[in-house]
Amino acid sequence: MLLKASDCIARPSNYPSDTPGRCVITIDIKGIKVGVLNVLGRVFMNLPVSCPFRAAEDALKGALKGCDVTVCDIHAEATSEKVAFGRHFDGRFSLVVGSHTNVPTADESVLSKGTGYVTDLGMCGPVESVIGMDSDAAIKRLMSALPSSYKVARGDAILNGIVAEYD
Repeated sequence: MLLKASDCIARPSNYPSDTPGRCVITIDIKGIKVGVLNVLGRVFMNLPVSCPFRAAEDALKGALKGCDVTVCDIHAEATSEKVAFGRHFDGRFSLVVGSHTNVPTADESVLSKGTGYVTDLGMCGPVESVIGMDSDAAIKRLMSALPSSYKVARGDAILNGIVAEYD
């Protein structure tokens, strides 16, 4: 399985411990040890995962200890959960970024204790779509309230994100 063999694909660290994949990825960039962590939020996500705050605390004390730069992606639905996470870890992560809602937020900042923060990086996928889905299929699903398969949209794509410098 790809997740078991990969050294560069992270899985959410608050998944059950026997889930395949690595919780923390560490990368050496010109002698600088960079640690990357992903956690899943719980508000409105309806997933049986443990507390993302506690999972991040454990990673900072364990696998991320000794990293020069630490990055955490909180993949969550609720903006409030992402903001709370960023504020809770201000000064302890170098960068906290949010993902999942597919719309980039304009709140990129450096928090009071030095952590870079943005609530949502935005979507990577087809421009003419509903969060990457074929627009007609998404609209039909929303209007009918019937479950249906997602169909990936085609066409030109966009890559949203940020560029961050760490000093």
